[in-house]
Amino acid sequence: MISGAWDKTVLEWDLNTGSIVREYTTHNSQISSVAFQPKFVAPFPLPTRRENEDDDHIEVDRKDGGFTSAQRDDNKDKEDKDEDMNEKGEGAEAKENSKADDDEEMGDVKNATVNEAAGAFDDGRESNIILTTSIDGNAFVWDRRVPNGVARKLGLPERTPPWCLSACWSADGTKIYAGRRNGTVDEWDFASQKHIRSFRMPANSGPVSYVTSMPNGKHIICASTDNIRMWNTSVDTSFTIFAGDEGLATKPSKLSSVIPFSILPGHHGGIISQILIDPTCHYMITTSGNRGWDGGSTNACLFYEITPIG
Repeated sequence: MISGAWDKTVLEWDLNTGSIVREYTTHNSQISSVAFQPKFVAPFPLPTRRENEDDDHIEVDRKDGGFTSAQRDDNKDKEDKDEDMNEKGEGAEAKENSKADDDEEMGDVKNATVNEAAGAFDDGRESNIILTTSIDGNAFVWDRRVPNGVARKLGLPERTPPWCLSACWSADGTKIYAGRRNGTVDEWDFASQKHIRSFRMPANSGPVSYVTSMPNGKHIICASTDNIRMWNTSVDTSFTIFAGDEGLATKPSKLSSVIPFSILPGHHGGIISQILIDPTCHYMITTSGNRGWDGGSTNACLFYEITPIG
């Protein structure tokens, strides 16, 4: 487990013993967020049609128990081979049994590989790459495999105040989003550690206190003082601020006129301190409050049901 505290420390813990394994000492301010990098594992490929196979062989015939014609041909060939094996001697049968045992072992290995890949996909996190941020605006990327290694720092974009309460990874782990005090969310490329662009909230929205990504890899959730917004990162609009010449992004010739976000109702003031989206993307939970500075009216925990738009 990785924890960050207001004493500027980032600690790695062994949950089996409760002891501290490692300390990451680079930040000069209170730690505001810690996140493991998501990892993208492509789904295991489905069986495809063999080369030089006629199109007829992939058509499903419901009259034959749902088998394709290719499967029926394979079954027929298998039956013919079984008859031939019965006519041959015990030596051929023993040889076939040995081959079957080998095929079974190979099948077990393949199934183990499939299950391992599925398990990695379900886990959804790269256990060695960590993103940490602090209130002074610094964001660092750590690799646990490097002993006493120096973290890679994501610098502040030009004319950006040094402040960051929250940062997150994109769903596939290739980008980083950091919320800023000036009402923007910066997008960074993980591989090059370069600033790509920023998403500017409407005027008077207030600082972005929390940002998290949706599993679809297309939207991020941005929490400001006034509202919670679901932002479409695939659209460049007048709300997009592009990086300078040193950045990766290039300004398109024509920006879209659509509003790139939708407001999620329910939030009624206060600082959003946490947004949780369950792994199945069915529910979202938000918490807000002002630590009692303005009374308890803004203390709220809201539950949202996420439904796909067909």
